[in-house]
Amino acid sequence: VLAAVLRFGGLAPPPGKVFDETYYAREASGLLDKGVEWNYKDNVAGYVVHPPLGKWLVAIGEWAFGYQDVDGDVRAAGHIVTTVPEFGWRFSAAVAGVLSVLLAVRIGRRLFGSTVLGCAAGLLLTIDGFHLVLSRTALLDIFLLLFVLATFGALLVDRDARRRRWLAALEAGEQPASGVPWWRLLAAVLFASSLAIKWSALF
Repeated sequence: VLAAVLRFGGLAPPPGKVFDETYYAREASGLLDKGVEWNYKDNVAGYVVHPPLGKWLVAIGEWAFGYQDVDGDVRAAGHIVTTVPEFGWRFSAAVAGVLSVLLAVRIGRRLFGSTVLGCAAGLLLTIDGFHLVLSRTALLDIFLLLFVLATFGALLVDRDARRRRWLAALEAGEQPASGVPWWRLLAAVLFASSLAIKWSALF
């Protein structure tokens, strides 16, 4: 709740696009409008630096709340009435920021076996200045963080589930069955999603 208040409170200011929102908010609008990143000035496909998933996530907020460029060009009217277009292109980043705090709490709790330490991890991420800024701007890094963190979380759940299954089999005097590694498969999908946001996920 604290993470949500800090990230959604006064989300629209500062007005206009800050830093690389100039690219990503506009490219997200092009994805909604044309299906590809589009250069409206020259009316050609835009110069693309990063894979599209992060920009599609930004586009969700623009689809819901609208997009208006600095020249007044409205390409996405929005399905929810709002008078501040900045809220639209920053909305998804704020959601990703809140979800990553929730993941940090759950991962910390699972790693340390302590609710206090899990909540401490979430609180530290909630008030971290870098995370807060990324959660309030339409940049790709907060989505990259979310999917990499979720990948790690899925691997942790897989480890714990496998240990429980093996322990139960050993206690019953049976050979542990491998089964379908659903959590590992989910981790693979989440990691692939992080690569679909930025190639730096490889590191």
